[in-house]
Amino acid sequence: MKTMAHVRYLIVFVLVLLSGCVSAPKGLTQAEAVRLAEIFIIENGYTDLPATRTKLSFESLEFFGDDTEVMLQQRHDTLERKSVSAGGEKDAGWTVVFRYAHHPDANVGRAVTMNFDGSKMRVQHQDIFLAR
Repeated sequence: MKTMAHVRYLIVFVLVLLSGCVSAPKGLTQAEAVRLAEIFIIENGYTDLPATRTKLSFESLEFFGDDTEVMLQQRHDTLERKSVSAGGEKDAGWTVVFRYAHHPDANVGRAVTMNFDGSKMRVQHQDIFLAR
C-alpha cells in the first residue's frame, strides 16, 4: 500500500516538473531580439527598402485609416536599418532602438518593443533620445 502511494506521488511530481518545462516561454537572446526588430522595421516600411505588405503592423497612434499608401509614404526611409542599442529584462521585454535616417539631431530615434519571447512587437510612437 505504501509503495503504491509513493509511486503516485512520484508520478505527480514528475508530471508537475514536466508541465513546468513545457509551458515556460523561451526568452530571446539580445542578438535574437535585435535581429527580429531589424527585420520588423524593414518589413513595415521604415527603412529605405520596400515594405512587405503582408506583414504590416500598425502603431498605436497612426491615423491613416485604410490608406496604407499614405502610411507607407510617411514611414519610408525614416529609420536606419541597423539598431544602435538594445536592452531588456525578463518581466519588461526587449527594447531595440533605431536612429532616424535623416533627422537633424543624430541622437534621436525610435524604439521597437516586444515581449521577452519576441511576441507583441511594435514601433513606439514616441521619440527616444540617445545618450550623447
